[in-house]
Amino acid sequence: MDKDLLVKTVKGGGDTPAIDQVDLSGKNYQGADLSGGTFNKVNFSNADLSGVNFKESNFVDCDFSGARLNKSDFSLASVVNSDFKKAQLHAVKFRYTNFIDDSFVEADFTGATMEFTNFISPDMREASMVGVKSENMNFLNAKLDNADFSRSEQYRSNFIEPELRGIKFEGAVLNIILFQKADFSGYDFSNSSLTMCQFMAANMAQAKFTGMDITQSSFNEADLSGADFTGAIANNCLFIKAITRGAKFNKAELKQAMFIEADASLCDFTQSKMEQAQFTKANCEGALFTKADLTYVDFSHANLDNALIDKAELYRANLHEIKQENAIWEGSNKSAALPTDEKKAQAEKFVA
Repeated sequence: MDKDLLVKTVKGGGDTPAIDQVDLSGKNYQGADLSGGTFNKVNFSNADLSGVNFKESNFVDCDFSGARLNKSDFSLASVVNSDFKKAQLHAVKFRYTNFIDDSFVEADFTGATMEFTNFISPDMREASMVGVKSENMNFLNAKLDNADFSRSEQYRSNFIEPELRGIKFEGAVLNIILFQKADFSGYDFSNSSLTMCQFMAANMAQAKFTGMDITQSSFNEADLSGADFTGAIANNCLFIKAITRGAKFNKAELKQAMFIEADASLCDFTQSKMEQAQFTKANCEGALFTKADLTYVDFSHANLDNALIDKAELYRANLHEIKQENAIWEGSNKSAALPTDEKKAQAEKFVA
């Protein structure tokens, strides 16, 4: 089927406007207007579809493997169970596009723009997303092993239960991104930009955030065992019910950070700035707070057994009902802190 006949058929000039079980592989359809088309089990493999208008089209069980789709437009399109293996999608436009159960293994999206687009259960292993600009994207149950998002710019994207082994975010700008139940264990984020990102219930053991500004990011219920936040700016960050056991926060800024009910045992907070941070019911056993600024920090009901809190600033820090067996306070102004409020303690026991 040549280009003119394909366009005519799609626009209703044939017996049926749907293109069904047709082999279009290896052919040249550059710049064709195929908007509004319906394609079922069509073979586009190795075809040149550069600059094609696919707006508002529907694709089911189609083969785009090896096809050249550079600068094409998939706005408002729906694609189901189709194969884009090793396809070229440079500078492609995706807007309000839906992909369901599609394969993009080794596909190249370099420079593509994606807005309000959903990838549901896609296989995007080893795909290149270098330089992609995206807004309000959703990746649900995506296989993204060894995918490359380097130098991409992402705003309000969601990665829900993805597979991320070997993923790359070198030089990426991630703004208000949600990663839910993602595995970033051992990942080094220090060459990325993170703004108000959420890592919900994520595995981030041994991850590195050294020297980064991650202000207002959230790590609620994440596993950050042994993570490195040395010198990071983490003001207003949320670590609620997170596991930060053995993590390094030395010389970090943690003003108004929340470690409520977190496991912060054996953490190193040496010389950190933690004004108004919240450690209510946190486990800080064996943690180091040497020379830390703990002004107005709330340690209510925290476990500070075996903690080293020497030469620390404790002005108006709340030590209500703390555990402090074998804790060392040498050189700290503990007298400037607030001790247990006995009336409050009695009331708490009555309520319990």
